[in-house]
Order: sequence, then structure tokens, then C-alpha cells
Amino acid sequence: VTAVFAPTDSVDSYANGVAVTDLYVYVSGWGYQSQKGYVVKYDPSLSFISSATFSLGGALPVTDSAMVRIAVDKTGNNIYTAGYYNNGANSDYLTTRFNSSLVRLSSAVFNGGSDDIPYDVAVDTMGDVFVTGVSTGANADFLTFRYSPGLIFKSSSVYDSGNQDLGASVALWGGYAYIAGYSNNGINNDFHTIRRTLGNGSILPAGCAAGLNVAKGVPNDYTSIQAAVDALDHNLGGDACVVIRDT
Repeated sequence: VTAVFAPTDSVDSYANGVAVTDLYVYVSGWGYQSQKGYVVKYDPSLSFISSATFSLGGALPVTDSAMVRIAVDKTGNNIYTAGYYNNGANSDYLTTRFNSSLVRLSSAVFNGGSDDIPYDVAVDTMGDVFVTGVSTGANADFLTFRYSPGLIFKSSSVYDSGNQDLGASVALWGGYAYIAGYSNNGINNDFHTIRRTLGNGSILPAGCAAGLNVAKGVPNDYTSIQAAVDALDHNLGGDACVVIRDT
């Protein structure tokens, strides 16, 4: 069984991502001439059901706009795409949320001032959305975002080896985000995989054992912070650290 989707507004179109639920198959991609992103919905036998189209921006035609990956939450009611679009000067992260009828609900954009390109998206069991890719500047770094189910920013994590790095894929399991890509060692490129702890509303730095949300009563309320730290299990490990957030 095969299925072909050919947008009428783009001669060349490319699928980059696929996600499957018990009931549907969702495919994401983009059109070169149209500079639009597409999401296509099929039944399990690949019979076409519907599609959604939206602009990726930029002058036409350009090659720095694309819809890259797609993921579905555990309810099957929220579909997320990760892509990038041209803002006229550089490329930005573009994360978009659809419902199961492919109605566009919300989007999140990140512009770091240079080319920022996502390569993967994943959804955890609580519905939070993780997008990873690369942010360029002095050099290229892994850049991972965590959003709420409604695509409200929660946190971000940057990994910089000191050379050129690119985060290509993200997977979530056991309270951790595993991000795989490559880093340059000064001569050539190597596999590079990093692990980030999933804290309460944040991706904790590597090596951190715990995260706390501390509500301070007044500025410089160190008593509340100290009390929260004292309440932790004292045996956190020799290299552990604790992240405390002012809520």
C-alpha cells in the first residue's frame, strides 16, 4: 500500500516526519516552491482523510524553510510539528500544535539572531513538548526547548562542546531526555549523545539530581530556600547538584 500527496501549489514537495496512533497516520512535510508546511492525515490503510497547510515565511523560493518532524501526544488529540522558517534575515524554530482534526491551535517561535533549526520533536507522558536542533552563532550548539502542551515556554537547554554541535534527535524515557547528534572534535565529526534530567518544569543541567520550586516570601528570603534544601534526601551522590527555582 502506498499513498501520494502532491500539493497543487508546489511542484516539489518533501515528507520529513511520520507519527502513528491507534486510529491515524500523520505525515509532515513541506513544499519547495510554496514554502508552506503540510500535515497529512491518513487512516491505517493510508486512505487520505484530510490535510493542513500553513506558511513557513521567507521570499519564494528559498531553501531555508522546512517542516521537519511530527509527534502526537498519548491522548491522540494533540499533534505537534517542528520546522523552521525564514524571517527575512535567518531561520527560526517553529513549533506548531494541531488538534486531531488538523485545526491549527498555537505556535511557538524562537529567533536567536542567527540560523536556528530544529531537527526533532517528542512528547512526554505529561504532554510536555521537547524540540531539539541546532543554534548557530560563534559556533553551532545543541539547543533543546521544553514547552507545555499549549506550547508555552517552560525551559531550554544548550550544549556546547566548544566546536560545532548539532542535536538531531530526542527521545524521552525514565525522567530523562536523551539527545543524539554529532560534535566536531577539531578534525572530524563524531556521534554525540547527551542526557538531560527532566525536572519539575525544567530540563536540569547534566549531573543534577533534583529540582525544587521554592516560593520565596520576600526578596532574599533565604530561610525558605534553606528549609527546602534541608528537606531533601541528604544522600544525593557525590557529584549531584540541586536546582532551586523562584516561583
